[in-house]
Amino acid sequence: MWEPDLNVRPRTEDFACGTLIAEVLAPESIGPLMFVNHLPNWQLTFEHERELRAVQRLTTLSASTI
Repeated sequence: MWEPDLNVRPRTEDFACGTLIAEVLAPESIGPLMFVNHLPNWQLTFEHERELRAVQRLTTLSASTI
């Protein structure tokens, strides 16, 4: 289990946003499972930061499955 740093810009540093990622080993016929729980900023004006975090999460997940 890991939690990537999601403070992508200075204005998000005072908000407790986060993503928890857990990898669960399943039988070989299924393969490993990734569970992701994301807690984003809720403010409407933070759309750019939410998009940056989405790319960051995808990059983290892609790197972990290689």
